[in-house]
Amino acid sequence: MFRPKSPTHRKNTMLHITPRLYADALELDTATAYRRLKPLAHTIGPRGEHHYPLITALTTTRPKEREHLPDLFDSATDMPGPMPANAERLADEFDLWLRQHGNNDKGQQGAITRLAMVRRAFCTHLADSQRSSLLLKESEYLRAVLPLDNAMLKFVVRNDRESFPTNFKTWAVAFALTHTPQQQYNEAA
Repeated sequence: MFRPKSPTHRKNTMLHITPRLYADALELDTATAYRRLKPLAHTIGPRGEHHYPLITALTTTRPKEREHLPDLFDSATDMPGPMPANAERLADEFDLWLRQHGNNDKGQQGAITRLAMVRRAFCTHLADSQRSSLLLKESEYLRAVLPLDNAMLKFVVRNDRESFPTNFKTWAVAFALTHTPQQQYNEAA
């Protein structure tokens, strides 16, 4: 199996935020932050704090808070772990939020356009890869969950080009191999 020896092939990490950091970043009171985040899935940190995936916390923000999104990203921390079982639902909720709030970049290429561009390039690179027959079977799932990756989320929402992988073709194949739901393929090689 193709396993590149580079930082592009890694376990999944997602950006997470605590209610306190969410409140500070968006300049809200803590009670409002807890109320907004309470219905969302979370993990418990080592000190008992609730950690919410940033991609879901974003969906609770209001349009008037958009100017504070960079602070929200800066406050978030990487937490390693497997792709969540509800990854497609998280991605769908993010897509809906993005359609409602995503093209307010004041002259910059819009977030919706960036996500479409990344998804199109991702599928093209999978089709061009040596493992295309297997990877394309899962391309719709992989294409959907692409924004759950830290680098893609930062690029789509913040237009953070520094987080974007320098060799996107290699990154796309590594992402697909790492996150394909067909675990037997990963174990067979």
